Amino acid sequence: MKKRFNIIYILTLLVCFACVFAMVACNTGGGGNGEDTSLSSASGHVEGTVLSEITVKSLPDKTVYVVGEELDLTGAFITALFSDGGKEDVSITPDMVSGYDGATAGVKNLTVTYSSAGITKTTNFNVSVKGIMDVRHGRFIKTNNSYESAESNSIALITNGKFTEGTYSAAVFLMASGDNGIIFGVSAGEGNFWEEEGVSYYFFFITRDGGAYLGKVDDGTWSALNYTPIAGFDFSVTHKLSVCMKKSGGYTLISCFVDDEKYAVYRDYDDNIGSGYGMRAGNSGVVYFEPTVTDSYIDDETVYTDIENVRISSGNFTGDETTLVSSTERSIAVFTDKQMAYGEYSATIRKNGTGDDGIIFAISENGNTSYWENGVSYYFYFVSLGGTAYLGKANNGAWTVCATKSIPNYTENGSFTLKVARTSIGITCYVDDELYFNYNDASPLTGTGVGVRAAIAGVEWTNVSVTETGEFEYVEPTGFTVTSGKFTQFEEIIASVEDKSLMIYDEALSNGTVIAKVTPGSDTNNGIVFRLTAPESDDYYEKVEGLSYYFFHVSTTKTARLLRFEGTRTKICGQVGLSAGYTSGEESELMVIMNGSNVKCYLNGALYVDFTDETPLSGDKIGIRASASGVLTREFSVSDNVEPIKADVVVFGHSHAECWTYCESELSSLGTVANLGVGGTCASHWLDRAGHIAAYDPKYVIVWLGSNDLGANIAEDTIVNNMKTILSGIRSLVPDAEIIVLTEFYQPGGGRDNENFHTRVRSLNDRYKQEFSSLYTVCDIFDTVLDDDGNLITSLFKDVYHLKPGEYMRITQRILETIDENG
Repeated sequence: MKKRFNIIYILTLLVCFACVFAMVACNTGGGGNGEDTSLSSASGHVEGTVLSEITVKSLPDKTVYVVGEELDLTGAFITALFSDGGKEDVSITPDMVSGYDGATAGVKNLTVTYSSAGITKTTNFNVSVKGIMDVRHGRFIKTNNSYESAESNSIALITNGKFTEGTYSAAVFLMASGDNGIIFGVSAGEGNFWEEEGVSYYFFFITRDGGAYLGKVDDGTWSALNYTPIAGFDFSVTHKLSVCMKKSGGYTLISCFVDDEKYAVYRDYDDNIGSGYGMRAGNSGVVYFEPTVTDSYIDDETVYTDIENVRISSGNFTGDETTLVSSTERSIAVFTDKQMAYGEYSATIRKNGTGDDGIIFAISENGNTSYWENGVSYYFYFVSLGGTAYLGKANNGAWTVCATKSIPNYTENGSFTLKVARTSIGITCYVDDELYFNYNDASPLTGTGVGVRAAIAGVEWTNVSVTETGEFEYVEPTGFTVTSGKFTQFEEIIASVEDKSLMIYDEALSNGTVIAKVTPGSDTNNGIVFRLTAPESDDYYEKVEGLSYYFFHVSTTKTARLLRFEGTRTKICGQVGLSAGYTSGEESELMVIMNGSNVKCYLNGALYVDFTDETPLSGDKIGIRASASGVLTREFSVSDNVEPIKADVVVFGHSHAECWTYCESELSSLGTVANLGVGGTCASHWLDRAGHIAAYDPKYVIVWLGSNDLGANIAEDTIVNNMKTILSGIRSLVPDAEIIVLTEFYQPGGGRDNENFHTRVRSLNDRYKQEFSSLYTVCDIFDTVLDDDGNLITSLFKDVYHLKPGEYMRITQRILETIDENG
């Protein structure tokens, strides 16, 4: 029995070993393509179960690639489903995946292959391979290592690129059309963009006229931050555009370069600057090479040190609280320790060439810390590139010219002390303690910040003084009795503080001279009253029974006008239009000479009204009338002189004559000089003014007319006929005077810098010589502004029309030579 048991036991063991061996043999082999080689109880499958399907359980953590990147399957799993309903999660490994091509951009459809027990199944998922450039607007074409805009208005970002500090540079072949350059600080989300709401970035580019320009798109709003012309910019070669960004003292400092030369500096106090960067082309055909980002900087950033009590809102400054110097173009600095609502603000400014540079006040920043003109408001009182004292108003990007006046003896590197005195009735502006003009703003700015602004580098400010006075005290003017409205006096200035104000001088005068310097500050009727007879009441202004007077004034329609008031009746006795360049903010000297029935009225020494009244008014009161508040009067004086102004030389004509600043000294060898030039006038404006010229009893009369007629497309015959009328009228009144007719010359702009206009200038000059040489003296000044090759010397001009003050000597010399030749 025992032997039999052992045999059965041994046979049983052999059968078990055979079964196990058979099972192992059936499960041997495979292992590639993700084949499962086990059916253990741990797998959850029973014998005979087969693989039925695989699905993607989770995509890789990274599904977007840049050309050249390798596939990364981290986080990718499939789920294997079996015939018995079981399932198993399997990590996707590189040997299971096919179809990835990282050398080209596009959507890649990847295939995952998995096998189990001899059964193979596949599934798919997509990844994206992007080029180095992620085009967000328009189209770019990649060629080797360059990218070319294939459409206008194209934008591309560096894919997955981040630039927050360091230097971003790109070599760019630019076009002489459109605005083309690089963008940075981009915050735009996904999808296409240009300048829409929700999009922000900086744009440093070269303009179509070859200037370096930094602008900013801020939530869809465009701001111009800096513009610097680049002399002789060459569009035929490739240029390197670079921007440096550095975090410093609560702001980001941005410096912009062309070919490693700095052209713009800007501080951004916003801590939400984006990190994207790329390129923007306004035209097709713009080619970009090798865009790169490094953590180094082009220049020495140590020059950008903070200045105590000064916050720089645009550009850059060096110095300290006592001396500020602009070190880039388009620079603004605000004094953080100074405020002024009403009071005085002054500073001495040293110019550094042609630019608009000065002081700013009444600043409202509206939450902005980096700005030029957009988003903020302020007044800007400055010395302009043309040599004028200029008050302007920036109001959220809108610019208003408030008042201007030429500065005698202006030099591009001179020093000037600018001062503004602000009260609730206006802004009074001075240069070197001389009052230049007053401005009464109908919509005054309410900010209190003060600062400085420069268009160019190298401008210096010293002796900065800000005095907050609060509202001024009203002081009755001495020597006058107010009969209507209200006036106040501060120092030498008397100002109206109410509309319809009239004050009468304590001394009477029926014949003689009255002079007053008046600054209206607004386009209203303001000037001298004389020969006034008062009514019974002590309160009067106009159109009252028993009240009569003459009123010589600058009118709302910009004329020098004489009115006669008698009771309720009003008569215009004479009026002449003022210069096209006249602004109500400028000071004018009004003079009235009363001599019996004749009244002569002068504006800045020029006779505008010569009136003889058949029934003259007989009153003897004189005074000042202001139809609005904010009208300034100073240097009011009277005398018993009844003789009119005489001059040996009278100059009259258009703005070339008016802008002849030094004509009195330059022509002094001929005697005393009166300049009657009126900007914007044509020959027709002088048809009835021969009497005004003759009243000076001149020995020489210089006539300069024609260019405005040509600019207005007036026919040449009409111009010549009008000139004949003017000249013959003068000759009849002053037969012994030598009448000198000046020809015209080319001008560098304003629609007059073309061959058609040049042809008309030459033709008119020829007609002047033909028509007038036998009767008058024709002085040909045509070539005085040309070089030896007959080209216009544009550097002689202060703007597109007018010569610089010092260049009029060319005209003077030609006139004197012509007079000498005529004996």
